Amino acid sequence: MFVVTVFTLLAVYFAYRLLRSFLYPKKLITDVSHKYVLITGCDSGFGRVTAVHLDGLGVHVIACCLTEKGAENLRNECSDRLRALLLDVTSSVNVQDVYETVKRIVPPNIGLWGLVNNAGTLDVGPIEWLPLSSYKHVADVNLWGMIDVTKAFLPLVQQAHGRVVNVSSITGRFCPKFLSAYVISKYGIEAFSDALRREMRPFGVKVSIVEPEGFKTNIATGFLDRVKQHWKNLSEELKAVYGERFLNRGEYKIYPNVHKQVCPDLSPVVNAITDGLLSFSPQTRYVVGGFGCHVILAVASLPGSIADWCFRLIFSRMNGAPPEPEICKQK
Repeated sequence: MFVVTVFTLLAVYFAYRLLRSFLYPKKLITDVSHKYVLITGCDSGFGRVTAVHLDGLGVHVIACCLTEKGAENLRNECSDRLRALLLDVTSSVNVQDVYETVKRIVPPNIGLWGLVNNAGTLDVGPIEWLPLSSYKHVADVNLWGMIDVTKAFLPLVQQAHGRVVNVSSITGRFCPKFLSAYVISKYGIEAFSDALRREMRPFGVKVSIVEPEGFKTNIATGFLDRVKQHWKNLSEELKAVYGERFLNRGEYKIYPNVHKQVCPDLSPVVNAITDGLLSFSPQTRYVVGGFGCHVILAVASLPGSIADWCFRLIFSRMNGAPPEPEICKQK
């Protein structure tokens, strides 16, 4: 029954994709010489590669970086059209300053054609290990920062009847273990984007969500170091609950192992972002990943108890038989 359900869901999904490709064939805007697009999180990863790609197409890119080094690298690599600005999305004062700068960059009555919210960060570990500050920091960057930037620049996007593209994740639709801080922010992005899309329709603004699977970016740098630091900060009582064996062989270690094997080619995500910005009929959601990605989404739509069993099976096969917390063995 389970297999039939999963394959039925997949069949419906791919039938929809096929039908959509016939009804709405891909057609991109080609005259981009007067299009201005702002992208956050351009120091590395999706943001940086997207900025370089759009600059090559002739788009006027406003690339927002957290560091001067990231901004300088883009200035050296791209044309004079690209403007690299420093932006910390967690600072409302900085967001407003950049908004005022962008208003001076964009010609009068042109507006901002595209806003790509890409800035992101990550933390990992069991819920009991993560301090509240970790949840707040991840949400400040991934969610509240996105909302702040979007609200600031919406008047310029509305003026152009343009596009908003929010980079979420496949985990915006299901939550694996040990990624709660990250996934909570991604669930929030999905909800915010859905509300924004419906509210912006009367303004002629289109909103898309890009949901990548695993791609090799710098977001997972220092993965295990952060987990070990969280362990060091635990009370002795909580360390006894989990045990050293869980720290050394815990299931959370699957993530850095998987990250070493994921696709280093970021072009599928860049293409999805570009389509969201320049397609005459952009998709609501762009799921970017292989067949396994669609299987995971199909499983996530099953009843909770069945989905939980499936995910336990999937992760155990990927990571062997990881140890449980020490106290669980005593029951």
